[in-house]
Amino acid sequence: HSLPRAYSVEQVVAEPGTEAAIRRVMQPSFRPHRQAVVLEGALEEGDSLLAPPNDPRPRQLAQISRYGLDEVGIQASCGSRCLLVLTDLDYPGWSVRVDGEPRPILRANGIFRGVVLSAGTHEVIYRYDSPSLRAGLAVSVVILGGFAVALLMWGWRRRLNR
Repeated sequence: HSLPRAYSVEQVVAEPGTEAAIRRVMQPSFRPHRQAVVLEGALEEGDSLLAPPNDPRPRQLAQISRYGLDEVGIQASCGSRCLLVLTDLDYPGWSVRVDGEPRPILRANGIFRGVVLSAGTHEVIYRYDSPSLRAGLAVSVVILGGFAVALLMWGWRRRLNR
């Protein structure tokens, strides 16, 4: 009964913090194939995902179409508003687009990535953009620019001294 790498649920429970979310997930009554836990405030008060359905609905479809180090593509279909859960760690630097539009990533079940989807079929693309890689690139450009300016000034002074 292991979880697939990507799946969707229509029942979401809110908890005040990561530790509380993990405690909820560890309870025997928690059904990971049917529900997910997010942090309080991640969804609007009264959001339909926070209200558990009275009748259990069949699991929605989610299939990974491509999986790489810095990009994950998922085709997902929901009969009604749902939370798509990707069982990869929620880590800074990831962003998500649903049908080309940016969306917020929700921390699902204390450690995973989730995104809210409306009813219908969607293309979901997670992309990783490393903040440290961007910072390193910026520093490299500044250093190379400074080196180029110093080299030009050295050449200019050498011409003046002739």
